[in-house]
Amino acid sequence: MGLAEITSEGVEKAIAEFDELGRDEFLQKHGFGKDKDRFLVRNGKRYDLNAIIGVVHGHSEEDREPLTSDDFSVFGKLGFTLRLFSWEVLSRTVAKKRTDKSSFLHSGTSVPRDMIWFFENSERGPRFLEPSLVFNEKPFEARIDVDEISRYRLFSKPFASALGHAFPDSLSAYENGLPPTHDVWIHFERVSATRYEVECLSRQCQYFAFLTNPNRYRIEDAIRECEVDAWPTGGTNMQLGDRVIIWKAKGRGEERGIVALGQVVGKPELRTDADNPYWVDPPSDSELKERVNVRYEVPEGLPLWLGGAHDDVLESLSVGRAHGGTVFNVTPEQWSAVVAVIGGEKTPCWQEPEDDLQPVRRRSQGRGLSPGKRKAIEEWAVERAIKLFPELSLLDVGNTKSWDLEDDTTVGSSPPIRIEVKGSTLRLDKVTLTDNEVEHARKARDEKVCRLILVVVEKIKLVPGDGKDEWNASGGEVRVFDPWPIDEDRLEPTQWRYRL
Repeated sequence: MGLAEITSEGVEKAIAEFDELGRDEFLQKHGFGKDKDRFLVRNGKRYDLNAIIGVVHGHSEEDREPLTSDDFSVFGKLGFTLRLFSWEVLSRTVAKKRTDKSSFLHSGTSVPRDMIWFFENSERGPRFLEPSLVFNEKPFEARIDVDEISRYRLFSKPFASALGHAFPDSLSAYENGLPPTHDVWIHFERVSATRYEVECLSRQCQYFAFLTNPNRYRIEDAIRECEVDAWPTGGTNMQLGDRVIIWKAKGRGEERGIVALGQVVGKPELRTDADNPYWVDPPSDSELKERVNVRYEVPEGLPLWLGGAHDDVLESLSVGRAHGGTVFNVTPEQWSAVVAVIGGEKTPCWQEPEDDLQPVRRRSQGRGLSPGKRKAIEEWAVERAIKLFPELSLLDVGNTKSWDLEDDTTVGSSPPIRIEVKGSTLRLDKVTLTDNEVEHARKARDEKVCRLILVVVEKIKLVPGDGKDEWNASGGEVRVFDPWPIDEDRLEPTQWRYRL
């Protein structure tokens, strides 16, 4: 079903209801979940795209067609821009994209379906997608490919090469698994049916250190239990994508030093932090400060305490010599030195920061579980996966192969059926993959070595068994990705080796 009848009046009515009820009540009333990656934006305020379209036109995300140029015109006339993942559509002819590793290393980038109209050539048919990108007055031919599950990718190997020449430091960082020191944006302006003037803009990443007193804030509990936390900017010009060091003061204990790294994933906002459960003595509701949301990362080399082998690195930081204050500047050289001594960053900071992230509990499988709990979850998830495919003769090969299940009747055939299984007691927005699992998934996608299926069993219930660390698993909700062509843009490296 298309959106031919979308109107300004309908959009304004939905927006007014959203503003009146607030986001949570609006979404709950109309049966929509929170959108993490797709928003209408006006005057700095974000509105969940799928919910607004659903209320205006009565469509769910699953049964509606992608937005068209005419649909965007309705939003544009009302002063909205469109934010889709790492893209921003500013008008019918202007859009910008925050680059990532795919832009430099894989000669392309994903294009969300709700903006594919931006690259369509109306003179030669809606599916003629071969734009010409003009960068530094030189044209670069490009194409848009569509995979088997209707995902779009913009490719141009010559343009990617030119991008690497224009920003060699960023290219080198991605090639060596290091965080780039600049954010690079590609600005597209459509000047004819197939021609786009391209400008590349960059902003150097900033580095900061936050100082916290454990007598006032339970920082180690917050890092262990939170994925995203709120921190005051201290009047600095802190921006989305900046990197931070979390420094724990001594307090009543004996140790002080670095307990976590982080990345700014939200724009500065004036707000209170009174509902944060990790305050020993919470501030009042009236205590407003400019704060940003920070995603914690804890590499294996942390915590790093003063009084050890790397005091020269720690003592060079102004936060380590401070007797007051909250926010301190860190130079790029100091940041690189810290990263080196802790063995590298756990999550490279080319990951696109999302400015709608709010403080939440961690949601990836397996962290902090005892061996008994992990065994119960894994075995139950495999059992649930087997029951999903009664027509197959599935063997559990997880102990010897890079996948968990394979169909005995298709072994040796072309292509065999293999299943990757992931389980958790939580609701997941990401799963952990080993190097071998990623390599196998890439072969399944690129070399067609098998039909690969991903089964995710989440919200599994655990109850104690009879013995020590024995657990019984039950229930859970199942998601199936069949086929599962692993998407490079969704991969987030979570561990690195540091070359000495």
